Amino acid sequence: MIIRFLTTLFVLLTGLMSTALSAQLSSRYAFVAGHGEVSWRNTYDHNNYVARDWNGDGRSDVLSLTSIYSVDRTHSISIHTQPHAFLSNSDGSYTHTWVGGEPIKMLTPDWSGDYFAQGPIIVGNGNVVIEEVSHAVDFSNLVGRPIGPRFNWHDSTLADVDNDGKLDLIGFMSGTTIYYDMQPGPWGFHPGNGTMVDLGGWSGNTGAFTGAFKDLDGDGYPEMITGAYWDATPHVIAGGAVPGGITVWKNHGGRNFTVMQQLPGPPGQSGNRIILNNGNDLIVYGECGDDCTANSSISVYATGPGGIALKQRFGLNARSGQWSKGHPPRLLDINGDGHKDLFVNHYDNYDGSVGTQHGGIWLNNGNGTFSRLKT
Repeated sequence: MIIRFLTTLFVLLTGLMSTALSAQLSSRYAFVAGHGEVSWRNTYDHNNYVARDWNGDGRSDVLSLTSIYSVDRTHSISIHTQPHAFLSNSDGSYTHTWVGGEPIKMLTPDWSGDYFAQGPIIVGNGNVVIEEVSHAVDFSNLVGRPIGPRFNWHDSTLADVDNDGKLDLIGFMSGTTIYYDMQPGPWGFHPGNGTMVDLGGWSGNTGAFTGAFKDLDGDGYPEMITGAYWDATPHVIAGGAVPGGITVWKNHGGRNFTVMQQLPGPPGQSGNRIILNNGNDLIVYGECGDDCTANSSISVYATGPGGIALKQRFGLNARSGQWSKGHPPRLLDINGDGHKDLFVNHYDNYDGSVGTQHGGIWLNNGNGTFSRLKT
């Protein structure tokens, strides 16, 4: 009876929260009635969302900084999806539009185009899907076209890194780049991944594929917590990365970072995919990559003045086999007890199922640890 009630409650919450949580809980992006919808493919990609008033009308819009591939794709096929935005309207609806720019090359999460235009965002007329093939693509037709800034994306987050009261945009891709006040910086070789990118206001060889910020020592400047992949190179290891593990970086005034703590990751080939703030805890989701056997896990870390400490770790695998890993989890209070729970979906399922075969719910025990809800 309790399980049936919780399942019903979850379905209701899914409907009420579909606009904000459509990435995991719905196959469609819900607009205000009468204003249409766009496909699931175009609503979620690698957590790279930036909310900001992009067209100067006093309302927040949402820009999706799409990486080179979408999680809604045929595995082992590289796919290019054009960056897009949801522009807010006065009646509460959103208008979907594509952002200008062209792909640079295969197998990188880069896109040309000015995301940081002073006025309205640059709107392009490119195809929704530029190319979908399993072999190299000839981009010679792009020669001579003006190339805008390229940015450092595999995951991204927002934080007031330099404690000036303004949010900064931080990108992670085998390193870290900070765009202070969401502004671009000089063009150059990134010290972490070595590619030509917009270097923002600070770029570092951190080996990070994801990260978060939290003030651990109370000085007002949030420490940087980064996660690397299991196949970290000697170069990024020398910079402070831990293969498959976590590095805590002391924030020195928002403009310099030094290694404060290093922690190993889970056993096996595991890469850190996303780090979430949950009160005083950090939740780290790790996986072995896109096309590999199941090896996903959640690690919960307590935080304090001395750094972070592991308090719980559990697996997310639904079953053996390729693509049965979990998506990055979503935090939401499913059972209404005031504590955020974890909702996890798997690659083989896009229907929002909470069954044990395809995904699941882990309820917060009240102390930041989690127990799986059996259905």
